[in-house]
Amino acid sequence: MAMFKIFVGNLNRTTSAQTVRDLFARYGKVDDVALAMDKETGKPRGFAFVFMADRDEGTLAITKLNRTRLDGRRLMIAAGDQKPVPKPAEQPRRQRPLRGRGASRGSAAGSIRVYRANDEKRLPF
Repeated sequence: MAMFKIFVGNLNRTTSAQTVRDLFARYGKVDDVALAMDKETGKPRGFAFVFMADRDEGTLAITKLNRTRLDGRRLMIAAGDQKPVPKPAEQPRRQRPLRGRGASRGSAAGSIRVYRANDEKRLPF
C-alpha cells in the first residue's frame, strides 16, 4: 500500500518529531515522520514530512491543520508533491520610472562630442 506524503512547513526549531506525530495521529494512522535536520549543525531546519497510510485521512489532516498554530508558529501544510505558497504581502504599486534619455540617445552628450569629417569648422582644436 502506498503512503501519502504530507509537507509540514514553518515548524518551530524546538518542535520534535514526536510532537508532529501526535498532532497528525488525531486524524489517522501515521506511519513515519521525517524531520529535516541541518547537516552542519544537526539542528532542525523548520520543516518535516509526515507519511500517512490512508490518503483520505491525510487530506482530512491537511484541511484541518493547515494554518493552525503549533509551538507558537503558524503551520503551512500541503500534499508532499507540492510546497505551500504563502500569501503575498500587500505591496505598494511601483511607479514607472521617468523616461530619460538612454545611452543611445546621447546621455553622455556633455562629455564626448563626435563631429563628422565635413564639419571641420566645428572641431574644438
